[in-house]
Amino acid sequence: MLWVVLGVLLLFFGFAAYKSTDVWNGAHIAIASGLFVMLLVFAVLAAANLRTRNAWTKRVAQLTAESEQVEQKSRELQVSIRQYTQELDRKVKLRGQVWRNLSYAGVQGNQITLNAAGWGDSDWRRLGNSESAGDGSAPTPGGESPAAAPDPSAKRPHGMQVQTIVFAFAEAPVQLPFLDASLRPAIHELLLNDVSLLEKDPQGLLRIPFAYLGEYRVTQSEGDQVVLEASSPVSELQQKIIGSGVRWTLYDTMPRDAHDVFESAKIEQLQALFAAMAQTAPASVAGLAAEYARDHQDALPTDPADQRWHEIKLSKERSFEIDGAAGGEGGIPDKPFDVSGRARDIHLRQGSEGPAVVQPEQQGVFDAATARGLVASGEAQLVREVFVRPLRDYAYNFRSKQAALNALGDRASVIQRNLDILRQSQESVQRQIVYRTQEREKLQGDLQGFDQERQVLDAYLSGLEARIRELQQSLKSLYLNTQRTVQGMAG
Repeated sequence: MLWVVLGVLLLFFGFAAYKSTDVWNGAHIAIASGLFVMLLVFAVLAAANLRTRNAWTKRVAQLTAESEQVEQKSRELQVSIRQYTQELDRKVKLRGQVWRNLSYAGVQGNQITLNAAGWGDSDWRRLGNSESAGDGSAPTPGGESPAAAPDPSAKRPHGMQVQTIVFAFAEAPVQLPFLDASLRPAIHELLLNDVSLLEKDPQGLLRIPFAYLGEYRVTQSEGDQVVLEASSPVSELQQKIIGSGVRWTLYDTMPRDAHDVFESAKIEQLQALFAAMAQTAPASVAGLAAEYARDHQDALPTDPADQRWHEIKLSKERSFEIDGAAGGEGGIPDKPFDVSGRARDIHLRQGSEGPAVVQPEQQGVFDAATARGLVASGEAQLVREVFVRPLRDYAYNFRSKQAALNALGDRASVIQRNLDILRQSQESVQRQIVYRTQEREKLQGDLQGFDQERQVLDAYLSGLEARIRELQQSLKSLYLNTQRTVQGMAG
C-alpha cells in the first residue's frame, strides 16, 4: 500500500513539474525534485520506524503478558511448593524414623542381631551396581559414571536408642521374583510410577517392605550392631522369613492407614497385591480389594450406615475447628488426634490462629450427622453419598491378633495337654484291659478245671449219696428184722 501511494505521488509530482516549466526554471525544478526525493526518503524511513515500533510494541505486550503469566505460575508454584512441603513434613512426622537396609546377622534365643552398617549409605540405592560397590568405578546401565563410594567414617549414625520399640518388616526386591509371574505386572504398575526402573535394576537392589516380622524392643545398640528382642511371640511364618536371611526395615511408628494410599489403584492390582501378601488366591481377597477400590466412590444402599458419608457443597463461608488442645512435651502428644479428630500434634496443625475458613462453592466429605446438620441449616447442599473405608490401626490389629493367637496357642496347649492325659489314660486303660483279658483267660482255664473237679466231685457225691441210701435201707431192714426178732423172743 505504501509503495502504491509513493507511485501515485511520484506521477503527480512529475505532472506538476511538467506543468510548472512555464513558470519555473531548471533550478526551481531541481530544488523541488530534491525536496520531493527527501520527502519520499523521510516517508519510507518514517514508515519503517512505525512498522518497527508497532512490532516491538506487540512484542513488549506479548512479553509483558507472558511475564505476568509466568509470575502467576510462579506464585501458584510457590503456594503449591509450600503446600506440598507442609504435606510432606506432616507425612514424615506421622511416619516417624525409618531404618532401611539392615542385614540379618543371627539369632540367639529370643534375641536377633542386625547389622546397620549400610542403613545410611546411599550407594546401595544406585541401580545397576552391586551392594559392595568398592571404589564406585563400575558404570551404571545408562553409561553415567557413578559417584565415588562414600567414606564409611562419614556415615550418619543410626541413632537407635536402647528400649526403643520398633516395628520390623522384611525387605523384598521390587522385582518380586518369588511371586507368580501372572501377579507381578499388576503389582509393578501399582507400586512403581516408572516401570522402566525394573530394567535398570537387574540385580534387585531396589527393595520395598513386604512382610511384617513383628514388634521388637532394642536391647543393645553399639556401633553398627543392633540387638532386638521380640516383645510378642513370633509366628512360625515370621520365623521362616527371618531364617531366610532377608534384609530388614524398622519403623519406630507403625505405618498409618490413609484414604489416599491406593487412591488411583485398580481392583485387579489390589487383588494381586493382597493375594501376594497373604499368600492366597486373588479371589479370596476380592472383598477387601473392592473395599479399597470403592473408597470415596458412590455409596451403595447395602453399605453400613457409618460408612456412608455425604459429599456437600457449601453455600456460604463456614469455619471449622481443626486444631485441638496440644498435649505432650514439645507439642508431641501420645496421640496425634483427639477423639473428635482435631489435630493435637504441633506438626499437624494448620499453622494459623483460629479455625479454618472454607469458602462458598467448595466441596467436602463429612460424616452423615454433620452433613445433615449443615444441609438442614441451609449452609450446604448435598452432592452425593460416598462410601468411606474405615481406617485400620495396624499396630492395634497386629497386637490384638497376636494376643488372640497367643490365647489360641495357650488354649491349644491346654487341649493338647488334656489330650496327652487322655491318651495316657487310654493307654493305661488299654494295659488294664490286656491284663484283665489275660487274667480272664487264666480264670477261664481255672474255671474249666474247677468244672471238671466239680463234675468228679458231683459224681463221687452222687455215689456217696447212693451208698448212704443203700446203707440207710440196710439199716432199716436190719432194724425191722431186729424188732421182729425181739417181738418173737418176747412172745
